[in-house]
Amino acid sequence: MFVLCSAPMIECLPDELGDLIHLRWCRQLRKLPIEILHIQQLRHLLMSDRVFGGEIRVPKGIGTLVNLHTLSGIYGGDDIAMELIALTQLRELGVKRVSADHASELFAAIKKMENLTSLSLEAEENYFD
Repeated sequence: MFVLCSAPMIECLPDELGDLIHLRWCRQLRKLPIEILHIQQLRHLLMSDRVFGGEIRVPKGIGTLVNLHTLSGIYGGDDIAMELIALTQLRELGVKRVSADHASELFAAIKKMENLTSLSLEAEENYFD
């Protein structure tokens, strides 16, 4: 199943997500519910929109989704690097708002991703100040 949410009033996903394999961007969504962690077969989590430039905060435990092949549009803080280490099947990764505080841990996690073929990193606006 594939979901595309673009209605301007959607702010959160329903608690019951079903048997999703692909989940794609929701314009007003800023944080994924913890229930996403129950979808162990999830392979593609596409949470980015290049036009609006938002990012999504993922719940602690996202590293348990070991079948993920694509993870994009996620916030680069909140100790996400520690979660990414477990996602060895990742082929595409897109992280936004990477800060100086989290960059070294994130880069160490990326080095361990042997299947990675596509990488997109965006620094916070004040990263080079």
